[in-house]
Amino acid sequence: MNYLRLILSFIFLYFLTTNLYSQNKFAGRVLDAKTNEALAFVNITYNSNNYGTTTDLDGYFTINSADKIEFLKLSYLGYTTKLITKDEIQNKKYIEISLEQDAFYLSEVTILPGINPAHRIIDLAIENSNKNNPEKIRSFSYVSYNKMIFTVDMSNIQADTTKTNETKTDTTDKKTLREFFDEQHIFITESVTERRFRYPDQNKETVLAHKMSGLKNPAFTLLTTQFQSFSFYKNFISLLDKKYLSPISRGSTSKYFFQIEDTMYNENADTIFIISYRPSKGKNFEGLQGVLHINSNGYALQNVSAKPYEPTGSFNINIQQKYELIDSIQWFPVQLNTDLVFSFFQVGENEAVISSGNSDTKSSSYAPLVGIGKSYISDISLNPDYKRREFNQLNVEVEKNAHKKDKDFWDYYRYEKLSDKDIKTYQVIDSIGREINLDKTMELMEVIATGYIPIKFVNLNPASILWYNKYEGYRLGLALATNHKLVKFLSFGGHFGYGFRDKAWKYGAYIDWFIHKPSNTSLRLGFKQDLEFSDDHFYNKDLSLLSQNTLRDFFLEDLDSVRSYYASFNFSPIRYLSTNLKASYSEKTIINQDRYDFANVIPKHVNTYELGLYFKYAFKEKFLQTPRGNRLSMGTKFPILYFNVIKAFPIYGTNSDYLKTEAMINYKLQWLHIGATHFTTDIGMVHGNAEYSELYYGSGSYSWLNIDNSFNTMRVNEFVSDRFANLFIRHDFGNLLVKTKHFAPQIVLVNAIGWGDNSRVSSTQNKSMNKGYFESGIQINNILKLSFQGYGIGIYYRYGPYSLPKPIDNWAFKFNLTFVL
Repeated sequence: MNYLRLILSFIFLYFLTTNLYSQNKFAGRVLDAKTNEALAFVNITYNSNNYGTTTDLDGYFTINSADKIEFLKLSYLGYTTKLITKDEIQNKKYIEISLEQDAFYLSEVTILPGINPAHRIIDLAIENSNKNNPEKIRSFSYVSYNKMIFTVDMSNIQADTTKTNETKTDTTDKKTLREFFDEQHIFITESVTERRFRYPDQNKETVLAHKMSGLKNPAFTLLTTQFQSFSFYKNFISLLDKKYLSPISRGSTSKYFFQIEDTMYNENADTIFIISYRPSKGKNFEGLQGVLHINSNGYALQNVSAKPYEPTGSFNINIQQKYELIDSIQWFPVQLNTDLVFSFFQVGENEAVISSGNSDTKSSSYAPLVGIGKSYISDISLNPDYKRREFNQLNVEVEKNAHKKDKDFWDYYRYEKLSDKDIKTYQVIDSIGREINLDKTMELMEVIATGYIPIKFVNLNPASILWYNKYEGYRLGLALATNHKLVKFLSFGGHFGYGFRDKAWKYGAYIDWFIHKPSNTSLRLGFKQDLEFSDDHFYNKDLSLLSQNTLRDFFLEDLDSVRSYYASFNFSPIRYLSTNLKASYSEKTIINQDRYDFANVIPKHVNTYELGLYFKYAFKEKFLQTPRGNRLSMGTKFPILYFNVIKAFPIYGTNSDYLKTEAMINYKLQWLHIGATHFTTDIGMVHGNAEYSELYYGSGSYSWLNIDNSFNTMRVNEFVSDRFANLFIRHDFGNLLVKTKHFAPQIVLVNAIGWGDNSRVSSTQNKSMNKGYFESGIQINNILKLSFQGYGIGIYYRYGPYSLPKPIDNWAFKFNLTFVL
């Protein structure tokens, strides 16, 4: 009987405490009173003990209190503080609260003398950053649900009353843009990805599922997760592939102004410091502004909001991150939000406008295109036992059935149900996608990114249609290659062209066998009759349309006619090493035998058998593999090494018998506060019997257009060497000067040092530069910035043993073109 009484007493107490607890559990959501948008990280304190919580990235909050809730006090930077009384929440379990923007909020404050109390908190956060950074632990894994929509918020656009009468008389079912965006978005995409990490930088991300309105191809789904850094603990934060100095990096208190906006406590008696930050007045660098919530438990980041302090005219971005303490061990991101504003694309009641981002194209009658991205992280596992062999260079892979996941799978990972607008977007855009075959259009975009335009089963190289150099003048031609739609493992290609100045045809053909696309293993057989700049050397890397070697071609006027038969084999024998083995026979005709301007006789015809190995070693380089097998490099932060070994054999009546060794190293060193330094070292040597057309021309690029990693004051073929060493150093200080929307000058200091020798030339003929060639210069980039292009100037000066007699000839004045976000 006593035993039964004990059980009944326990049950009674359990339900009593549960009921009491439920009476003090309260939830709600905080919204902007004007835009109705959710407000993240609103500070909410309750009762007189100053206990509190914050809203999550979707504006929701939950309070579990042992005491009865007497009132709520809501405060948020830039908004009027609001008090919710007991009467307003009585008998309620959920409430939506609207906050008004503070019309008198001032973004500038007066800094008083003395020690800033926020610095102590920031210094402690920096001191503990390695401990709190999840990418510093041994390993982890998680699953992420990602959703992104592109839409236009028409709620704040003034109605267009000028067309009222026209609308009344229009009996068609044509919708206005307002009606369109009230019902649906432009675009929606969802994905579920699993990420595995092993310290220090081994990553493997697998796309388990994806949905994209109008598309089945997941290649572009992956881009929606690449807009911001996973962790805020790095010295530089990447937003839209642009790097900004982190407010919790070493020495940030000398760059940023910090201000404690509020403090509160949670149920664990931890203090949460709410600190705003922005670049200090007079400090000109790529900085951020926003708010940090720092928890006294380990002085870890709990919430982060950030956006560029000086946004560009075309794109603006705002990020938010929420962290939680997992297993009472490690602070870890659990939600990431990204808001993109495409200010160059404005939408009104009845029209859309493409602008340069100028303020005069914006008004209350227009709203910009926006992208709203959310990532929810779950299934977090700390320190799982992963082996090195479980990781490879493919950083991102897509499961074959990723686009076939059922409703139960999606319902499990979705944080909230799809809205009516989301569902309508899928229905409408999917039907449009099927009708216009949008998947094929996206495949087209993927191939264009590789430099070709697909037309059915053929890829067209647009650069081959019209080209220019000083020797050929304008060159008209065509380069085509079959794609995977004809034969998946083979490609047949060829080109032809005609130069209007040299009045000669050029042509060639090849066949590619793709042995194993994931490892980039392939074999090519081909021949060509074309022009070459013989005195140059090339490495195992792809050249884009605007690469330095391509731009230099505009100014070349001494080219040689070459007929070549070749076979090349691409493979990767070890991780991070890409290798090209090439065998060739070439028949070269020297068009200008006097181009070197000295007495030695240069033969008119040179025939050569060559066997070459071309290596590229990029430590920790990562790749994204698209479903069609294309590997897109995601880069590396380490130096990239290129190395060539080329042997010519004197067989079948040829005289060339030499061995070439060439190497180049590229490296970018990012400094914490003073910009970035770019280093390029290039060396080469020829041993044996080589003709002049097989030597090195000196890397001169004297012209009106700047070409990096070259001697901008050196004339082409001014020096010819059989061994050389060049060092090019560029230091970009970034935006240290004044910066406006269209005027953002960047100072770049340039130094170039070269040495070369030529055993075939006597010292009196001044074709060897064994005394050292020296050049320095300064670039002022982005003097004018329009959308994605920056225009500037460069001034260069040569000095030392090879300075020219006329002072003006030692100077080079150039035009600089840069690409900016």
